Amino acid sequence: MKELTCELIPDLIAGSRIIGGGGGGDPYLLQLIAQEVICECGPVRLCALDEVPPDSLVAAVAILGGTTVLAERVPNGEEAFQAVRSLEHHLRRPVTALVSIEGAGMNGVLPVIPAARLGLPLIDGDFTGRAIPGIHMTLPSVAGIRATPMAIVDSRGSQVVLEAPDDITAETLARSTVVDMGGAALMTLYPTTAEQLQGTIVTDSISHMIRLGRAFNQAQEQLHDPTLAIRQTTGSEELFRGKVADVRRQWQDSYGYVRGDALIEGGGLYVGQEMSLKFQNEYLLAAVGRRLVATVPDNIIVLEARTGIPIPPEFLVSGMDLVILGLPAAEGWLTQKALAVIGPRAFGYEVDYRRLVKVSKKRT
Repeated sequence: MKELTCELIPDLIAGSRIIGGGGGGDPYLLQLIAQEVICECGPVRLCALDEVPPDSLVAAVAILGGTTVLAERVPNGEEAFQAVRSLEHHLRRPVTALVSIEGAGMNGVLPVIPAARLGLPLIDGDFTGRAIPGIHMTLPSVAGIRATPMAIVDSRGSQVVLEAPDDITAETLARSTVVDMGGAALMTLYPTTAEQLQGTIVTDSISHMIRLGRAFNQAQEQLHDPTLAIRQTTGSEELFRGKVADVRRQWQDSYGYVRGDALIEGGGLYVGQEMSLKFQNEYLLAAVGRRLVATVPDNIIVLEARTGIPIPPEFLVSGMDLVILGLPAAEGWLTQKALAVIGPRAFGYEVDYRRLVKVSKKRT
C-alpha cells in the first residue's frame, strides 16, 4: 500500500492531463481542492485491487458533463462526497474503496477528493486507461458489471439515484439528467465487489500518471523536451508534427459533446503531408492523407509542440504548432466485444480499428 500525499498532486494532475491527450476535462481545475482536502484530512491510501478484501464494496466516482461547462462550474468536492453518501443510503451498505472510472483528465484525479474526505482507500487502477466520452465505455461494463445504480449530485445539492436496464440506457438517462442539472454533475456508479472487478481494470494507472507527471514537470523545469519525456515514460509513438490549418466544430450538442475535425499541415520531417483529426470530446481518429494511422481505443495525444501541454479539441486554433502521439490501448480493449463498445464504429465512423501506424518521414 502506498500513500498519495499533497506533494504528489501536481505530478498526478500533469500525468492525468497528458493521458487525457486533451480530452476528459482539465484536471488542473481540481488541483487546489485535492491539495486542500489532503492537507486537512491526511494522505490517501493507494492500494492494489487485491489488497482490499474480496467482498469490499468498490465504487467509481466521476464527473459527467461538457468540458466547457466544467471549466466554468468547477466542482468544489462536496458533490463527490454527497454522491458517495447518496449511493450508500440507496444500497444500505457502506462503500469501502473508491476507483477512477477513467485514468485520464478530471476523472483521473477526482476520486482523490472523496477518498481523502471519507478516509477510504483508492484503488491504484481505473476502468479505461484513457479518456472516454461515455460512462458505458468501460472494461467492467464489457465484462457485464453494471454502471447502475448510480447517484448523481449537482452543485446545488440536488440528488438523483438512477437505475437502468443496461449501461447504454444509463448513459442516455444520466446525460439528460445532467443537462437538467445545468450541464455538469458528479456521480458515484459501478458499485461492485473487489472480487468481481478482478481482471477488469487497468492496473497501476495512478502510480503511472504520477511517474509520467513527474517526468514531464522535471523536463519543463530543466528546459528539456517535454514531448520526449512523455514518449519515453509512456512508450508512445510520435505520429505527426505540424501546424493547425483548419478547425471545424459543431460545438456542444445538448448532451455536452464537442464534435468536429481539424486539419494539420506537416512541418519539419512531415512537410508536404497533412493529418486530419476527428474528435468527440476526445480525439478518436487520425489520418495522414487517406491513410488511417490511429483510431480509438488507441490514445491520440495532441500536445503543444514547445511546452508539451495537451490541447483539448475546443481550444484548437489555426496556427498552433502541435505534436501528435499515439499510445496503444490497454489489452482489454482489443477484443471484438470491447471494440463494439469503444471502436470507431461505436462513434459512427465507417472504419474498423487499426493498430497504430508509423508515418513516413521526409529524408534529409
